[in-house]
Amino acid sequence: KRDKPPLNYNGGTDFGYVLLKHETEIGSGEVGNVEYYSLYMHMGSIKSEVKQGARVYRKDPLGQVGKIDGRNGIHFQIFCDDANLQKLVGRTTPELDISKDGRSDIVYGDMHFYLPAGTPFYPTRPSNNGLTPRESARYKSSEPLYVTMHFEKGSCSMTTRQKAKAPQNGYTAVGEVLVNADGADYEYNLYKTALDLYPDSPSAGYELLRFGRVINTEHETLVPANAPLWRTVNYPGGKGWVNLAASEIKKFSDGDFPHWMGWLLVDDDVDNNSQCNSLSILCRTDDKLSRTICH
Repeated sequence: KRDKPPLNYNGGTDFGYVLLKHETEIGSGEVGNVEYYSLYMHMGSIKSEVKQGARVYRKDPLGQVGKIDGRNGIHFQIFCDDANLQKLVGRTTPELDISKDGRSDIVYGDMHFYLPAGTPFYPTRPSNNGLTPRESARYKSSEPLYVTMHFEKGSCSMTTRQKAKAPQNGYTAVGEVLVNADGADYEYNLYKTALDLYPDSPSAGYELLRFGRVINTEHETLVPANAPLWRTVNYPGGKGWVNLAASEIKKFSDGDFPHWMGWLLVDDDVDNNSQCNSLSILCRTDDKLSRTICH
């Protein structure tokens, strides 16, 4: 029927489709059970084993690619409802809530820190991992800064970003990326550093060094509870020591899909015709569509 109306839009178009329901888990408990769907449209043929209610395994063939407007191609889509998007991404709003720490049951990838305006940067680190620097602050931020802590092959890199000045959009890096600024093989030495800096609670100290906060609060207690995490961080025009464990600094991971890393939930399409008429999408170039989640 692909060559007959209404399927011959601008050429023959196949109308076979397969809809798969997926079940997976992220996090823990009921809030971690996720359902989502994948849709394969304009299939030329479908395997007889693929039928309603059948179980399909990874890499199982579904059928053959059909034609769209007379050319080989399919439409592929992954989607879920709002409740499951909340489970996957942690929010349904365009940007992340930076008034509180991110999720603690879903933590992976890079760690991110939101530094509000007024965050002090000190010229030296307090002795004995203390809370009070001996010298006054070298710099206080006049605008929010966003710091990413990235571990790879033993190294730890710290990247600072700030919101780009108009008319630019997005976030730009501040200074050069700091690699192992606080010691060689920083990642490989995390446990030794935890023993040195947090002798009364090295396991909790390890989590603080690795995640910027204690994640396993049910079994780990930091001693003292307000123990600092001093790290060298860039600011506009220089660098200094910052206590990233301070309560006013909020902690996140890649599992929170930070908007300053490019993740954006788009929900400005007001019609219900299943077509994309979102200005946020139509005004973006192809290279800016990455990390865009669309309602």
